[in-house]
Amino acid sequence: MDSRVLGTLAYDKIIQRLQQHAVSATAQEVALQLQPFTDFQRAVEALRETDQARLVMRLKGLPPLNGIKDIRPVLKRARIGAVLGPEQLLAAADTLRAGRGVKAFI
Repeated sequence: MDSRVLGTLAYDKIIQRLQQHAVSATAQEVALQLQPFTDFQRAVEALRETDQARLVMRLKGLPPLNGIKDIRPVLKRARIGAVLGPEQLLAAADTLRAGRGVKAFI
């Protein structure tokens, strides 16, 4: 998208505000990579998804996202067969526990 258009929309300020609400470093990274939709149909789909999420949050409250950690480095070490330390194992356990909470929420 044209940087002039993004500037007019104050898109960088919108993304900064979104990052403040992110519950993890990974979510902050994802927020930084967001770009406006250029396809109208995809934008309509995203708005429907947002409406559905707002309905769920209105009926059930916020999903339990606390405890989610960025375990990408831990997974990388595990894939190559490295020994994981206690902190790495605890981060993985916290994230798995948070995943169970989200699954139960859904």
